Amino acid sequence: MELENTECANAIDFLKDKKEAFDVIVGIDIIEHFSKAELMEFLNLVNQALKENGLAVFRTPNGDAPFGSTYYLGDFTHELVLNAFSAEQIMLASGFKDVLVANSFIKVPGIVKNTIRSIIWFFIALFSKIVLFASGKSIRHTLLTPNLIIKARKSQ
Repeated sequence: MELENTECANAIDFLKDKKEAFDVIVGIDIIEHFSKAELMEFLNLVNQALKENGLAVFRTPNGDAPFGSTYYLGDFTHELVLNAFSAEQIMLASGFKDVLVANSFIKVPGIVKNTIRSIIWFFIALFSKIVLFASGKSIRHTLLTPNLIIKARKSQ
């Protein structure tokens, strides 16, 4: 099994001539830097660059996160923000299948710190879901972690 790590300054230009070249494409903190039009072009190119049943995995800030603006507005170069619904929507619109959008938890060194953070997070998430419910928004499939993980397979 060969593992190739490629970094590039312009992902769209890099992918333009790649057809069914990769088994997996991973993008960490990249998609929020595209405009909507650029993101759709990028995702279409990712789909084309993946081999049959290839996997795309992305991490991006979550617009539904409590204090989410700390993450998505914390970098002036961010062009857009997604939540679980919009992330699934754009992946399906780009021709992907088996789309899964999941929470992205961050662990820190130390079992005590992680335990305390987990307990605090439980109450923050519970309160946030109560607020959403009270405002009339469905809390079904609402993810609240600061980042989202998006996983999808190339359609055939």
